[in-house]
Amino acid sequence: MSNDLLSAVYALDLACTYERHVLARLADRINKRTGVCWPSVQKIADDVCCSVRKVQGVLRELEERGLISVERNAGPKGCNLYRLTLPPATDAPPHVVHPSTAGTQPPQVTTVNPARDAPEPKKNPKKTLPKKAVKKMEMEVEAIKTGKRYLLTGVSAHKARELVSEGHVTEAQCRAVGLL
Repeated sequence: MSNDLLSAVYALDLACTYERHVLARLADRINKRTGVCWPSVQKIADDVCCSVRKVQGVLRELEERGLISVERNAGPKGCNLYRLTLPPATDAPPHVVHPSTAGTQPPQVTTVNPARDAPEPKKNPKKTLPKKAVKKMEMEVEAIKTGKRYLLTGVSAHKARELVSEGHVTEAQCRAVGLL
């Protein structure tokens, strides 16, 4: 952080103290080389000790007043980039304006997928049960269908709901044996 930048923030005539604090937090995080920062709204809210909604409103107000510029979804992992556009002091030397990143694409858009010919993975592959588990499930389903409660030791209501959702038995059959 530059002390000159922080001094410029505190020299501004701001109506709200939250504006001054949010602007100071942004100035504190500015990358000297690029002139931008990308803190999350939650991080700013934690630093300033206010709510996320308040920080969002303050950022919107600062942007409308022209004190910051926001490049939405232009930062790492699609976060917002903040650039301070403070009015220069009358006695300050001219400063270097950093180039905008508005025309560039994020790396995830420009990189080529190395596995473009690979098949898409299955969305929800069905797990295959071992033969022993299949046999046990079939016995549980048969016991529920025939109403033999004494064969259902260890079957929970959760397991009964799974069997109903998979279409093996109906809710009425599970209620008949006291599982639901």
